Amino acid sequence: MAPVAKRFTISFSGSTSSKSKGFLEYLNLCKFVEAKTIGENEDVKIPADKKFRNTYIYPFRNDHPELSNVHWHNLLGSILMPKFLQYGKKMKCRPDIGKIIDISALRYDEGCFYKLHTDHHTNIPRTLSMIFLLNNDYEGGELVFEEQYGDNTYTIETKPNRVIVWSSSFLFPHQVKKVTKGTRYSIVSWAL
Repeated sequence: MAPVAKRFTISFSGSTSSKSKGFLEYLNLCKFVEAKTIGENEDVKIPADKKFRNTYIYPFRNDHPELSNVHWHNLLGSILMPKFLQYGKKMKCRPDIGKIIDISALRYDEGCFYKLHTDHHTNIPRTLSMIFLLNNDYEGGELVFEEQYGDNTYTIETKPNRVIVWSSSFLFPHQVKKVTKGTRYSIVSWAL
């Protein structure tokens, strides 16, 4: 029997284009900060737990003072929202998706990782999760889903411009393995 994650995650692939290369060049100019665990990113008093999550984040916001950030927030939102809706249609669950609650870029340098976790949190409820893979010129850094009960795992094949969508619930624990060479870029987003 296939692992739960394999049956209930949806991947959408697109072609690599010069636009995605330009976006990666833009991300290389952005000021990423240490990412914290869910529920802690907004609290500057809580230090990042580098034993659990060691990565860097650059949030996109529609109220950001830099217009390029606002532009990317709006463009990414227009790309990602249809993927959330397609997931609901394909899974026949029709989740009531009202809005995207977060869009951020993640940068995993050599040695960076994010241990096994789920995306729903009491303080930050999330319905659906999404990762938009931007590059594959690195080693390690695999996105791996694990079954809650059992030994089955499901590793997502890394392809640039691939979008993976899944339920944010406790049924989908996942992790990003340690990057052993190069830099891994992705966009993460959640819908409510």
